[in-house]
Amino acid sequence: MFGLFNNKKNQSVERDKRLKYFIEMTKRRQDSVNTFGLRDEINKLKTIKSKENKLKTVLNEVEQKSDIVMKHFSYMHIASEYKRLIKEDPKYYHHQIEVLKKDCALFPRFIHQEREDNKNLGNQHGDPNYSSFRELAIAYERTGEIEEAIKISRKAIELGVKDNTSFENRIKKLEKKL
Repeated sequence: MFGLFNNKKNQSVERDKRLKYFIEMTKRRQDSVNTFGLRDEINKLKTIKSKENKLKTVLNEVEQKSDIVMKHFSYMHIASEYKRLIKEDPKYYHHQIEVLKKDCALFPRFIHQEREDNKNLGNQHGDPNYSSFRELAIAYERTGEIEEAIKISRKAIELGVKDNTSFENRIKKLEKKL
């Protein structure tokens, strides 16, 4: 009987830890995206130049922030908006690549912060996915910068980046294009 009570109590404690973690991560993600209301603002703008200017302004604001997790999610959102602009004008690959490079450079500090947060919140979650490396490799590939795509894929492997892709397979595919 006492074992059953302890088990339920432990489950409740674990559930509370997971909920606390979820609330903290959701808050950060909302702060990184909703603070700027970026997608809504971009959609209201009429010209591609005004959209570009808005993204540059937001990027400058993000770079002034110190919260690593917030920066990561903001960079990802900005890169996503540039990806939408690429459909209108491929010159925006350059802008997307620059933002993704900044986010990839942030990875070691981001993963350290995530691990600290998990430890402080009592969570045992593994490292989160970090799709900037994949997105950067794809952008490089689409702009014909195959060597850069291979290089960033190798860097992802070296850093132990977790993503829903196989960087090894990506490298093999890219090497065939050389």
